[in-house]
Order: sequence, then structure tokens, then C-alpha cells
Amino acid sequence: MKRRLVVGISGASGVIYGIRMLGLLKETDFETHLIISDSGRRNIEIETDFKAGDVEAMADHV
Repeated sequence: MKRRLVVGISGASGVIYGIRMLGLLKETDFETHLIISDSGRRNIEIETDFKAGDVEAMADHV
């Protein structure tokens, strides 16, 4: 059975931690599920050089 992990990104500051977690998990056998709020999408583009769609593509399920 594959291990699963849910990563949540909200509108709070610090979205880079969620992005970094998804990047690290990509190199493991974990199946990742991303839950992201509308405010989280906005903060990704404000606080980082990423686009929300790029972050969503890092997860197995959104």
C-alpha cells in the first residue's frame, strides 16, 4: 500500500514551506494530495517566483 500525505496551503504567510515539502516528497514513494485555498494561490504568486499551477503540478492529486 502506497503511503499518502496531505499538504495544505492556505492564505497564511509561509507558502514556501508547503512548496518545499512537495518538492522533497516528489523524490519519495509518498502519494501527495494538495489542498490549496484561493488565498493560498494568491500568496504563492505574491511571496514566491512560482505560479499556482506549477505548485499544483508538483502534487499527485489536487
